[in-house]
Amino acid sequence: MRRRAIRTGLRWSALAVVGLVAGPVAPQPPAAPTDLLPDAFDAPPAETRPEPAPDAARTDGAPPPDVKPAPAPPAPAPMPAEAALEDEPEEPPGPVRLAATAGLLSPATRGLDPRSFAGADGRFLAGLLVRLDGPLASRWGQAGIQRLLVSQAWPPPGIHPGDWLAARARALVDLGAAAEAHRMLIRVDPRDFTPRLLAAAAQAALAAGDPVGLCPIATPGRVASADNPAFVLADAWCTALAGDPLAATQLVREVRGRRRPDNLDVQLASRLVSLAGAGREAGNPVWTEVKTLSAWRVGLAGALGLDIPAPLLAAAPPQMRAWRVRHAAVPAAARAALAPEAAGLGVLGRDELVRLLALEAETAPVRGPTKAGQRLAQAAAATNASQLLAALDPLLAAAPAGSAAALGLAMAAGEAAARLRPAANFVDRAPDLVAAMVASGRVTAARAWWPLAQEADPPVRARVWAVLAPLAPDLPAEEDWLADLGRATTRHRAALVAAGLHGLGLEVGPPPAPLRNAWTRAMDAALAGRRAGEALVLAATGLQGRWADVPPDHFRRIVAAFRLAGLEAEARMMVAEAAMRG
Repeated sequence: MRRRAIRTGLRWSALAVVGLVAGPVAPQPPAAPTDLLPDAFDAPPAETRPEPAPDAARTDGAPPPDVKPAPAPPAPAPMPAEAALEDEPEEPPGPVRLAATAGLLSPATRGLDPRSFAGADGRFLAGLLVRLDGPLASRWGQAGIQRLLVSQAWPPPGIHPGDWLAARARALVDLGAAAEAHRMLIRVDPRDFTPRLLAAAAQAALAAGDPVGLCPIATPGRVASADNPAFVLADAWCTALAGDPLAATQLVREVRGRRRPDNLDVQLASRLVSLAGAGREAGNPVWTEVKTLSAWRVGLAGALGLDIPAPLLAAAPPQMRAWRVRHAAVPAAARAALAPEAAGLGVLGRDELVRLLALEAETAPVRGPTKAGQRLAQAAAATNASQLLAALDPLLAAAPAGSAAALGLAMAAGEAAARLRPAANFVDRAPDLVAAMVASGRVTAARAWWPLAQEADPPVRARVWAVLAPLAPDLPAEEDWLADLGRATTRHRAALVAAGLHGLGLEVGPPPAPLRNAWTRAMDAALAGRRAGEALVLAATGLQGRWADVPPDHFRRIVAAFRLAGLEAEARMMVAEAAMRG
């Protein structure tokens, strides 16, 4: 039976693994979402750390300072609705897990319901996941999908558990969360590996920058994929590590003689084999020979601590840059430069982002352009509003508006922004400051700006209200404020906010214009059948591309799907994010 499974999956596996060596990993251009789209949340996330008490009455007659003192030591508060991958999840007990029960999160550690996929069609959902073109438009939407994919949920019927796990892992890698996919697979019982799971495990290990992670699967991978060069080269460095340099060198020469992979790919593998103790044949990889990156190239370069040419990295899909942020051998400054974008995509949590930026500040030269980490350090040391804003303004403007990197920088800046006391002379800056505080989880501090913003000019009031409304249902709401938001930003953004609020059960303004297509029919059926896992996978397909590609009526359903799955916090934050970036 096992041999039959290997034979039937041989062609799929061979094609998939060839891409690890020779094929670039480049997402298809995002198409307008007509057939498949996204998801949602309800009660406001509670602050996990109380706000500092008001300053005690001063006895010297001086007015209270306009900036709260920085906390000592400056430790960011945990996100109330942060991605489940922010902190290291508790590992399940036992040395190995079955493919059917694999996952990083259990119900006791914020994992989703183990029965999330009950009643769904496994082959249909796996097809959606394998074609998922991440990262997604919404950071918080992606955080919720990642939480689903790493949860210990039973496979849906109609698919082999190994193939279902492969689809989950491939989706995580395509979303940028390669490290989580790799950690989820390394403890799976080898007897549960299908050809598809072998290919997915190889891609996850490479993208995570752990080529040694291919050693347990190199031999079965060669059998299942007709001696694919990826697994042959993996066998080479694993053989070198095992103390057989002659055999390792022979394997590299065997692949080089085929002239099948690009020379750069063999150069990277040869360098790794050399470092493992198999001779000194490897030279410096020549990046000018290629025009695109792949999991093989990014992962081996990360494991070796090699620089990737900036133009090549800039032209790569954003998930590849997110992979590189987690590669420990890459210098801290290089990882920190990529970290805001990775955080804005939903791959990094806020605390991990701040730690990386702090490392950047420690290693940055005294002279030269000021780095984001240095700006954060300046904000933490500020003793008045002028100093604080002088540090925050360039930090918040350091990336293009609406980009993932801009959202990541706002997340990093939110803790410092929460120290600024609401004041009428700063109210024009309230929309950006409130957005930063909300992005970093300081909802109570952001809510404190509403009394001033409510009396401000219509554009300021509308922008602040739109960000706070999903998180504070007690806020007053007027339909005219949506129109003001459309004039201050875009009509599409105002329509997304209105649709998201309807998805949360807050009926502000008219409902979105109804749409009927294959995606809405599939989503409506999943919602009506209370198939939470299916609804979330459909939501992920609908969040592909940009916010501009998400129709408001689809977004209303996406919010409802998140709520059905119990992801209330992510749904509320997703609507707030639409108000910032839609």
